[in-house]
Amino acid sequence: MDNGTQFTDSTFRSLVASMKIKHQFTSGEYPQANGQVDAANKVILAGLKKRLQEAKGDWAKELPQVLWAYRTTPQSATRKTPFRLAYGVEAMIPVEIDEQSPRVIFHDEVGNVQGTKRNLNYSLKFENKPK
Repeated sequence: MDNGTQFTDSTFRSLVASMKIKHQFTSGEYPQANGQVDAANKVILAGLKKRLQEAKGDWAKELPQVLWAYRTTPQSATRKTPFRLAYGVEAMIPVEIDEQSPRVIFHDEVGNVQGTKRNLNYSLKFENKPK
């Protein structure tokens, strides 16, 4: 993880501890310790290189599409997309929204809120469970 001071202050450390996240710093002198980040960056850079051959070097314009592709592609280690791991649902591709896919048509806002609350309550019970 980035070694910035925002990651060492007590508020952030408390947040990380409350979420039971193992927080590790790596040495700037030994970048190989950031293996997962390097692997992700390698995939993103390869995607950018492919797109830049067609885009005549305008990487800033191509980056959002490359990141979208990365975030919505299942990863071999988890068999899930980074988007799903971050948000708990799969991303809707733009064509689903424009064409009113069943996922859009039958989206239940109330049920979605209730499900989110139920999942939060479950995770809080799990967190407070005696060990």
